[in-house]
Amino acid sequence: MEYEDIATRFFDFFKALNLTANNGKYEFYAKMFIVDDLYSQVNPLDIQAVVRTNPLLQYVESLGQEINDCDDYALQFKGALTALYRQRMHAQRQVINPPAVGMVFTENHALNIVIGTDDQVYLFDTMTAAPSLIGLENKEACLALLRQTNVRHIYI
Repeated sequence: MEYEDIATRFFDFFKALNLTANNGKYEFYAKMFIVDDLYSQVNPLDIQAVVRTNPLLQYVESLGQEINDCDDYALQFKGALTALYRQRMHAQRQVINPPAVGMVFTENHALNIVIGTDDQVYLFDTMTAAPSLIGLENKEACLALLRQTNVRHIYI
């Protein structure tokens, strides 16, 4: 997937949720940091494997410190999934583009955004009891994960 495709999909996703703060497409693009030229769509089985095997992604509510909050989990998940793709690339000795997983920052929360192998955009929050991919088929759940606030930044 190329830069423009990623940007368009993210804009369309948040527009469908009415969370673009009445920004046009290019004003919304200014909130996005898309740092690579190409990305790989993400297989849900890879997400399950990373969450199941990475102890740092097991949410422990009782810790509650600044190093154990939403932005830390979002960053850890992005890093863990990217590490999996890099390991595969080295093992297979072929170029694999980084996974299409990013971090969304709202006014009071941070979580992950993913483009799946089915071409759909999903939200993913490892701080929930049973993390799962949530897409536009369940707008209410998306809004709940985003805490119904406007998007400040997206980093992928």
